[in-house]
Amino acid sequence: MKRVIAAMVAALLMVGLVAGATFAASGPKVSITATGTVTGVDDIGTCGQVWATDSLTKTLHLTRLTATTYNLEVKEDGPFTTIAGSSPGACESGANNGNTVAAGITGKDHQEFNQTVTTPLTPNLDPKCAHNACAGADAFLAAVFGTADLTRTAWVFTGHYTTGSNGTWFDTSVNWPRNDRGDITGS
Repeated sequence: MKRVIAAMVAALLMVGLVAGATFAASGPKVSITATGTVTGVDDIGTCGQVWATDSLTKTLHLTRLTATTYNLEVKEDGPFTTIAGSSPGACESGANNGNTVAAGITGKDHQEFNQTVTTPLTPNLDPKCAHNACAGADAFLAAVFGTADLTRTAWVFTGHYTTGSNGTWFDTSVNWPRNDRGDITGS
């Protein structure tokens, strides 16, 4: 009997890994994860300008908080390449400080976004998110709940971008864009 139960648990774990979904077997806990890669993503600086293009690995993770609320966490990691013009932190103080960045500077970024999703719908624990089908939050939520039309709070986010000799920029949703720190500048 133990061997049968162990085989059943192993089969369920493999299904969870293949589908990209994991969940608790008891109680209201639900945890669903999808990972995808996106390229050519515009990165927006404090002046509202596109200052870099990113290639990101996105990990989306949905965790049930209550019977009808969930936390959606999106983590993005990957390289970026700058576009010539205003630096990402050029308007941190609310006015353009004149900082610029040259084209072609490369670096790495890490960003984390969180929001609360409210819905009475039952989640699909196997959202079929292979091959970037769920690389974005809207597509992920549509795959999990059958619709992206849910009640969602504003995103809370933090991020940091680093280039080595051209600086580091810390990005946050708290009082954005005036609460960011650092900058990426130079040629």
